[in-house]
Amino acid sequence: MALGSDAVGLAIGEHPTRLNNGVYGGMFELPNMQIDGSQSGGAYVDGRTTICKVVRNISGGALLPGRGVVFDTLKPGLGINAYAGSGERPDGFLDPWLPAAGVADDEYCLMVVAGPTLLRHSGGTAVAFDDECIMAANGQVLKTSADPPAVADVESMAGIAEEAASVSNAAFKANVKGIL
Repeated sequence: MALGSDAVGLAIGEHPTRLNNGVYGGMFELPNMQIDGSQSGGAYVDGRTTICKVVRNISGGALLPGRGVVFDTLKPGLGINAYAGSGERPDGFLDPWLPAAGVADDEYCLMVVAGPTLLRHSGGTAVAFDDECIMAANGQVLKTSADPPAVADVESMAGIAEEAASVSNAAFKANVKGIL
């Protein structure tokens, strides 16, 4: 599969109005960057690449950054309509550098499908470096309860933690495996 690159001028945290301009549905390799509030540039977090897909929120409400989401069955690969739930396999994770209010309904955004990103902890059992994370409620993640993980956990695997988190809704670094 051919991927676009940051040569098209996209970046993590990109403003939604730029994403519908001929790139909707496209997949892009983008540098792992932290965007400043202006969305006009940012500082590299590390030298790795994040693979993202341009999607549209068709959920009927705002979806928050860093949470696992699923595609609408009528618009697979294009429209996201809900957070991934407990035990559900996510199709990707919303751009962690979106504004705190998230992406509004009927707006475009980047969804991380592979590589480094920030996920949101569901609370409960703390996540430590190198823990395998699975989907919890509302698009948040938690640590797997068994090592090796149970079959149900493998089916809802979200990624591998790259730092610790213990507070509900806390953002933490993780490496998301390729889902698409």
